[in-house]
Amino acid sequence: MRVMYWNCTTPSGAGNMFAGKKLDAIKDRVLTLQPHVLCLDEVSALVTDANDFAAKYLNSAALTYKAGPIIKNDGVHLNTVAFYLQPSAAASSAPKFDVGIPQENWDNEQTKRDLIRVYWLAGTSPVTLWFLHANASKSGGQTALDRAAKATSQKYAAFIGDFNTGCVARADAATVQPTVGRYSFSQWKSELKPAAGSGTMAGLVDVPGSSTYMVRPNSSGFIDFAVANKAGLALTPVDSLGSITEETLRTIMLGCDHFPIAYDVATK
Repeated sequence: MRVMYWNCTTPSGAGNMFAGKKLDAIKDRVLTLQPHVLCLDEVSALVTDANDFAAKYLNSAALTYKAGPIIKNDGVHLNTVAFYLQPSAAASSAPKFDVGIPQENWDNEQTKRDLIRVYWLAGTSPVTLWFLHANASKSGGQTALDRAAKATSQKYAAFIGDFNTGCVARADAATVQPTVGRYSFSQWKSELKPAAGSGTMAGLVDVPGSSTYMVRPNSSGFIDFAVANKAGLALTPVDSLGSITEETLRTIMLGCDHFPIAYDVATK
């Protein structure tokens, strides 16, 4: 089963050139990676019919995505929407979705956002995957990571998402970095390119094809990643920037602040 997560601040429609290019970039990555299950995070509050959104901005003649749940959060771009590829030939049953928290101790300010849970059968093995967006602080992210690792004591359980803290090795669970082309980070802030000779370019990364902007990677490197049960699941990173054009990469780096991440999930 291939799964994809992207904190991409999705617009509701192609109302202007910028939104149109961004939606084209999202569709490009989805159709290139062809995930069986997809989570788009920080989606416009105007996206109220996810099947209609998929029909307009995700689907192709060969691939049809159907909507899972929408998590509505306060704010213009804070909804979370899940989709699944129909039919999902990689699973012996269609994925099922619900919304909530894994355990009672997640109900606090550090881990206050609801999660989307995806459940499917891999043969006879029940796989549970949570799409997560941790509270927007390093302490909140660390709390979410600690609790996600504990929750993967279930043999076929995994969490994928924006942890807002760095991906580091742990003894109690497998933390799996994504593959995003040649980059060693998953989140950034864009900045105007400093004047030549100003001496202020340290830590900045070029945006392909842009003479105006560069990006400053998050100091924690990968904050979008996966956590899984070591014994039960094998998560293999899929290069989320594979076969990407310079124009699409530039649109993502200037129009988003996270790369998509994707994994092939299999039972051991």
